[in-house]
Amino acid sequence: MSRTKVTMQIDTDCHEIIPNAPISKLVLKHLKRVGAPKFEKGELDLAKQLQTSIRADFGLKEQKPLDDTIDEFPEKPYQDAGSTDVGDISWHVPTGGLQAACFAAGSPGHSWQNVAAAGSPIAHKGMMVAAKVLALSAVELLQDPGALKAAKADFQERMKDRKYTTLIPNGQKAPKTIR
Repeated sequence: MSRTKVTMQIDTDCHEIIPNAPISKLVLKHLKRVGAPKFEKGELDLAKQLQTSIRADFGLKEQKPLDDTIDEFPEKPYQDAGSTDVGDISWHVPTGGLQAACFAAGSPGHSWQNVAAAGSPIAHKGMMVAAKVLALSAVELLQDPGALKAAKADFQERMKDRKYTTLIPNGQKAPKTIR
């Protein structure tokens, strides 16, 4: 035997996002009101350039340089495969969000292509659309007790028979550094 000892510490535990149909419909209504970002030729050209290596390395099939469409409300909620602490929040309160075009269509998460787009007018326009939509949605939730009641009722129904648990030991302090 090597007399090796192993210790393990769990620093994070991300849960899936619990969807909320009333909030999602409210956000969609305001996204249609604000509209998708309007991109200029230079921004479309930049997105096409960023897609070149994705097309070569990953076989990207996207035809549009930027996804500036607004989809209708889906029959089944979209389940994001990425991890996010927003999922944990959604286990405690009704939660909603949206995606706006900030990166070249088909860009893989955490890629250099996303970093390049994030500092460009592409992302600035997408973030402004998202900010306006979220602000309008928040104001409506604050001013319309019926909308808030519907969101809470949907949340209660989805959380029936579910209990939030975490793998992080009770009382463990947050890490002081990130690896």
